[in-house]
Amino acid sequence: MTSLGKNVPQIQGGTPVCSYECGGYRAILVKDPESFGPIKYPHVLVVYRAIDSTSPIMIITAEQGTISPALLEMLPEELKGGFGEDARNEVFIGVFDEKGHSKFSSSSEYAILEEFESKALLVMRNSLNLTCRIRVINDTRRGRAFWNYKSLLYVIAAITLTGMLIFLTSVLLYK
Repeated sequence: MTSLGKNVPQIQGGTPVCSYECGGYRAILVKDPESFGPIKYPHVLVVYRAIDSTSPIMIITAEQGTISPALLEMLPEELKGGFGEDARNEVFIGVFDEKGHSKFSSSSEYAILEEFESKALLVMRNSLNLTCRIRVINDTRRGRAFWNYKSLLYVIAAITLTGMLIFLTSVLLYK
């Protein structure tokens, strides 16, 4: 696969949520990037080769089109079909790769980060013919609370073991 060149969604920034590794590839899940133009991208999964993290080879997007009610009224009836009330809520899975831009299934559920994440990882796996397990490298959703809780468990275990050693030592020394 070659790099994307100019074939990318019109976005910038966003908040990295999770990173993954599978085979010779890595991916970063990003939420809330700033979108430019009529298409909004609430979530994206940026995929790149593990050896070159500077050039994405694929960007999987949650795509939500916006059309103003005034513009919708100006369209002929035969073109309004895809722009019903539900059209504002539909989110498409899009893929930008060296072949161009393509759209997959749509669902209002893809607006939910975890639903998009699941579908995007499946699209990545299928598009790259990956058979290995996708491994989470870093998940910021677990944040400090997760690590503090884990650290707290280690501290409690260490204190318990220290207490037991002190008790056993005192019992053996003062027998």
